[in-house]
Amino acid sequence: MLTGSSEDRALAAASHQEKHSAVRRSTRKDKRNYTESLAHEAQDAAKRGDSRTVHKITKALTRGFVNSTTVVKDKDGNTLLKNKDQLQRWAVHFQDVLNRPDPEEEAIVEDTDFHTEMKRGRNEIEEAIRQTKGNRAPGEDMITADMFKVGMQEVHRLTG
Repeated sequence: MLTGSSEDRALAAASHQEKHSAVRRSTRKDKRNYTESLAHEAQDAAKRGDSRTVHKITKALTRGFVNSTTVVKDKDGNTLLKNKDQLQRWAVHFQDVLNRPDPEEEAIVEDTDFHTEMKRGRNEIEEAIRQTKGNRAPGEDMITADMFKVGMQEVHRLTG
C-alpha cells in the first residue's frame, strides 16, 4: 500500500509520466541520429565504391524481427499445440496441395496454341529486356542486363 496523500501519489505519477516521456523522446532522437549516421556512412562508402560496406549497412538497417514460430491449425480452425498433431496436419496439407489428378486428354493444348503462347511470351521477355537499364550489377548468375541485350540482338541476327 502506498503511503502519503492521494495528491502526493498524483504528483509522483505525473513526475513519472513526464520522465518516461522524456526517455522515450531521447531514445527516438538517439535512434534517428544513429540511423542518419549510418546513412551518411553508406553514402560515403557508395561514393568510394565500397559495395561491401553499403550492403552491410543496408542489411543492418532493414533487418527486422522475424517470428520463428507459426500457429498451425486444423481444418476446423482449432490451434494444434502438439508437435505430432502439427506434423500430421502439414502432411495432410501437402498431400492435398501436391497430389493433383492427371490432366484430362481435352486439357492438352494443341500445337498451334502452344506456339502462339510461346511467341507472345518471347515478345514479353524481349520487351522486358529492352526496358532494363544498363550498367547495373549482375545478379546471382553474374549475367548483366547488357549481356541479355547483346544476346537478344545476336539471336535476331542469327534467326533472321
